Amino acid sequence: MTVDDILDQLLEKAKEGKITRTELDAVAASLADPLTAGDPYTKLYIVAFDEAGRQRALVESFLDRPDDPMLSRLALQILCDFWGLTEDYLSRVKSFVTGVPWDEEEDVRQVAISIAGEYLNEKYDPELFEALLLIVDEPAEDELMREVAVAALARALGDSFQSLPDARIRTPINDEWSLDVINRAHERLLDPPWP
Repeated sequence: MTVDDILDQLLEKAKEGKITRTELDAVAASLADPLTAGDPYTKLYIVAFDEAGRQRALVESFLDRPDDPMLSRLALQILCDFWGLTEDYLSRVKSFVTGVPWDEEEDVRQVAISIAGEYLNEKYDPELFEALLLIVDEPAEDELMREVAVAALARALGDSFQSLPDARIRTPINDEWSLDVINRAHERLLDPPWP
């Protein structure tokens, strides 16, 4: 059995809530040492099932990985989505929403846009809201990023997950649903919920 096979088994245990603290600590130690064998992405995913505070610094260390943006994407998801720490990483989320040069495939940006929508569903941040609207309004932007930004704006406007189109099917920017969200977002910008 290979190291990656063992990691896959540990990941399944973690998903089932059956992984032990000792196993989590061993995976975290292995992840912290880049010379150890095994897929770092799987290790990082396993660490996501640990308590938020215990491995926070380790996960945070993966936020800027120009050599592997998918690790940065997962680290951002763990910190913000899994552990609910978006408020602590808001400046990083904003940076990723506008884009960083090393995220060439925009993998980190895509998840940051979604995180921004979830954050704005609970709290209003005019700078972040406008950043999403700028993505939507810019025809030179990648079409997928614009579509993701529309969905994020819908969440920011208070739309439920159930009211959003199926995420597995792309919804064009000129779709009736998308245009409605964009119009409502522009209205919100004119009449914001802040003093």
